Amino acid sequence: MLLGIPEHKVNIEGGGHASQNDVWTLLRLPIGTASMAVEAKSGESFDRYVDEWLVNAPINSKKPQRLAALKRILGIIEANLEGVRYQLLHRTASSLLEAQRFDATLAIMIVQSFGGAADDESFKDYSRFCLLMEADPVRNRLALSGRKTDVPLLIGWVDCQPATDAQIAFASA
Repeated sequence: MLLGIPEHKVNIEGGGHASQNDVWTLLRLPIGTASMAVEAKSGESFDRYVDEWLVNAPINSKKPQRLAALKRILGIIEANLEGVRYQLLHRTASSLLEAQRFDATLAIMIVQSFGGAADDESFKDYSRFCLLMEADPVRNRLALSGRKTDVPLLIGWVDCQPATDAQIAFASA
Protein backbone atom coordinates (compact mmCIF):
# COMPACT_ATOMS: atom_id res chain seq x y z
CA MET A 1 0.00 0.00 0.00
CA LEU A 2 1.41 3.35 -1.04
CA LEU A 3 -1.39 5.41 0.45
CA GLY A 4 -4.57 4.65 2.39
CA ILE A 5 -7.24 7.21 3.22
CA PRO A 6 -10.33 6.46 5.33
CA GLU A 7 -13.58 8.20 4.35
CA HIS A 8 -11.98 9.44 1.11
CA LYS A 9 -14.34 11.60 -0.95
CA VAL A 10 -14.33 11.60 -4.75
CA ASN A 11 -16.32 14.20 -6.67
CA ILE A 12 -18.33 12.96 -9.62
CA GLU A 13 -19.46 15.03 -12.59
CA GLY A 14 -23.02 16.26 -12.29
CA GLY A 15 -22.70 17.56 -8.76
CA GLY A 16 -24.33 16.20 -5.67
CA HIS A 17 -22.51 14.62 -2.79
CA ALA A 18 -19.06 13.17 -3.33
CA SER A 19 -18.72 9.40 -3.28
CA GLN A 20 -17.29 8.70 0.17
CA ASN A 21 -15.22 5.53 0.21
CA ASP A 22 -14.92 3.76 3.56
CA VAL A 23 -11.27 3.33 2.60
CA TRP A 24 -9.46 4.27 -0.59
CA THR A 25 -5.95 3.04 -1.29
CA LEU A 26 -3.28 3.42 -3.89
CA LEU A 27 -1.46 0.12 -4.27
CA ARG A 28 1.84 -0.87 -5.87
CA LEU A 29 1.45 -4.17 -7.70
CA PRO A 30 3.84 -6.14 -9.92
CA ILE A 31 1.85 -4.91 -12.95
CA GLY A 32 1.80 -1.24 -11.89
CA THR A 33 -0.35 0.80 -9.55
CA ALA A 34 -3.97 0.29 -8.60
CA SER A 35 -6.70 2.50 -7.22
CA MET A 36 -8.85 0.54 -4.76
CA ALA A 37 -12.15 1.65 -3.23
CA VAL A 38 -13.51 -0.33 -0.29
CA GLU A 39 -17.16 -0.33 0.74
CA ALA A 40 -17.63 -1.97 4.14
CA LYS A 41 -20.98 -3.58 4.98
CA SER A 42 -22.39 -5.05 8.16
CA GLY A 43 -26.04 -5.81 7.68
CA GLU A 44 -27.03 -2.63 5.84
CA SER A 45 -28.09 -2.22 2.21
CA PHE A 46 -26.36 -0.43 -0.65
CA ASP A 47 -28.67 2.58 -0.37
CA ARG A 48 -31.45 3.09 -2.93
CA TYR A 49 -32.04 1.55 -6.32
CA VAL A 50 -31.16 3.86 -9.21
CA ASP A 51 -34.82 4.44 -10.13
CA GLU A 52 -35.64 5.34 -6.50
CA TRP A 53 -32.68 7.73 -6.44
CA LEU A 54 -33.97 9.48 -9.57
CA VAL A 55 -37.68 9.63 -8.66
CA ASN A 56 -39.08 13.06 -7.85
CA ALA A 57 -35.83 14.84 -8.73
CA PRO A 58 -36.55 18.57 -9.04
CA ILE A 59 -36.65 20.01 -12.56
CA ASN A 60 -33.26 21.68 -12.03
CA SER A 61 -31.68 18.55 -10.52
CA LYS A 62 -28.37 17.44 -11.99
CA LYS A 63 -29.10 13.79 -11.18
CA PRO A 64 -29.62 12.90 -14.87
CA GLN A 65 -26.22 14.42 -15.73
CA ARG A 66 -24.58 12.60 -12.82
CA LEU A 67 -26.14 9.29 -13.89
CA ALA A 68 -24.97 9.86 -17.46
CA ALA A 69 -21.43 10.50 -16.16
CA LEU A 70 -21.53 7.33 -14.04
CA LYS A 71 -22.73 5.29 -17.01
CA ARG A 72 -19.95 6.70 -19.18
CA ILE A 73 -17.24 6.04 -16.55
CA LEU A 74 -18.49 2.47 -16.00
CA GLY A 75 -18.94 1.68 -19.70
CA ILE A 76 -22.67 0.98 -19.28
CA ILE A 77 -24.17 3.78 -21.38
CA GLU A 78 -26.94 1.65 -22.92
CA ALA A 79 -27.44 -0.66 -19.92
CA ASN A 80 -30.72 -1.25 -18.12
CA LEU A 81 -30.22 -0.26 -14.46
CA GLU A 82 -33.40 -1.80 -13.11
CA GLY A 83 -32.65 -3.50 -9.79
CA VAL A 84 -29.18 -1.90 -9.50
CA ARG A 85 -28.18 -0.06 -6.34
CA TYR A 86 -26.93 3.48 -6.85
CA GLN A 87 -24.15 3.18 -4.24
CA LEU A 88 -22.44 0.41 -6.20
CA LEU A 89 -22.34 2.64 -9.28
CA HIS A 90 -20.73 5.65 -7.64
CA ARG A 91 -18.37 3.67 -5.41
CA THR A 92 -17.00 1.77 -8.41
CA ALA A 93 -16.78 4.96 -10.46
CA SER A 94 -14.77 6.58 -7.66
CA SER A 95 -12.10 3.91 -7.99
CA LEU A 96 -11.94 4.45 -11.76
CA LEU A 97 -11.79 8.23 -11.37
CA GLU A 98 -8.95 7.99 -8.85
CA ALA A 99 -7.12 5.55 -11.14
CA GLN A 100 -7.27 8.22 -13.83
CA ARG A 101 -6.19 10.94 -11.39
CA PHE A 102 -3.16 8.96 -10.17
CA ASP A 103 -2.32 7.40 -13.56
CA ALA A 104 -2.93 3.91 -12.16
CA THR A 105 -3.00 0.90 -14.45
CA LEU A 106 -5.88 -0.82 -12.65
CA ALA A 107 -9.00 0.00 -10.63
CA ILE A 108 -10.49 -2.22 -7.93
CA MET A 109 -13.76 -1.98 -6.01
CA ILE A 110 -14.15 -4.31 -3.06
CA VAL A 111 -17.14 -4.87 -0.81
CA GLN A 112 -15.86 -5.92 2.61
CA SER A 113 -18.67 -7.74 4.41
CA PHE A 114 -18.64 -8.02 8.19
CA GLY A 115 -22.31 -8.95 8.46
CA GLY A 116 -22.35 -12.66 7.67
CA ALA A 117 -25.89 -13.82 6.89
CA ALA A 118 -27.15 -10.27 7.50
CA ASP A 119 -25.38 -9.31 4.25
CA ASP A 120 -27.00 -12.02 2.10
CA GLU A 121 -29.46 -9.53 0.56
CA SER A 122 -26.59 -7.15 -0.15
CA PHE A 123 -24.72 -9.98 -1.85
CA LYS A 124 -27.73 -10.47 -4.15
CA ASP A 125 -27.54 -6.74 -5.04
CA TYR A 126 -23.79 -7.10 -5.55
CA SER A 127 -24.40 -10.08 -7.84
CA ARG A 128 -26.84 -8.07 -9.99
CA PHE A 129 -24.23 -5.31 -10.20
CA CYS A 130 -21.56 -7.83 -11.24
CA LEU A 131 -23.79 -9.11 -14.01
CA LEU A 132 -24.29 -5.52 -15.19
CA MET A 133 -20.51 -5.07 -15.17
CA GLU A 134 -19.97 -8.41 -16.95
CA ALA A 135 -18.06 -9.87 -14.01
CA ASP A 136 -18.54 -13.12 -12.09
CA PRO A 137 -20.26 -12.56 -8.73
CA VAL A 138 -18.06 -14.76 -6.55
CA ARG A 139 -17.29 -14.38 -2.86
CA ASN A 140 -13.69 -13.90 -1.71
CA ARG A 141 -12.25 -13.47 -5.18
CA LEU A 142 -11.71 -10.60 -7.59
CA ALA A 143 -13.46 -10.73 -10.95
CA LEU A 144 -12.47 -8.82 -14.05
CA SER A 145 -15.20 -6.61 -15.50
CA GLY A 146 -15.89 -7.09 -19.20
CA ARG A 147 -17.03 -3.48 -19.57
CA LYS A 148 -14.88 -1.00 -21.47
CA THR A 149 -13.44 1.36 -18.86
CA ASP A 150 -10.39 3.65 -19.00
CA VAL A 151 -8.35 1.05 -17.09
CA PRO A 152 -9.16 -2.60 -16.35
CA LEU A 153 -11.61 -2.95 -13.46
CA LEU A 154 -11.66 -5.70 -10.87
CA ILE A 155 -14.67 -6.17 -8.58
CA GLY A 156 -14.71 -8.28 -5.43
CA TRP A 157 -16.66 -9.29 -2.34
CA VAL A 158 -14.72 -10.30 0.78
CA ASP A 159 -16.33 -11.97 3.79
CA CYS A 160 -14.58 -10.91 7.02
CA GLN A 161 -14.98 -11.57 10.69
CA PRO A 162 -14.89 -8.49 12.91
CA ALA A 163 -11.90 -8.43 15.26
CA THR A 164 -12.59 -9.60 18.79
CA ASP A 165 -11.82 -7.46 21.82
CA ALA A 166 -8.92 -9.81 22.60
CA GLN A 167 -7.45 -9.38 19.10
CA ILE A 168 -7.71 -5.61 19.34
CA ALA A 169 -6.08 -5.61 22.80
CA PHE A 170 -3.27 -7.86 21.53
CA ALA A 171 -2.66 -5.62 18.52
CA SER A 172 -2.58 -2.55 20.75
CA ALA A 173 -0.02 -4.04 23.14
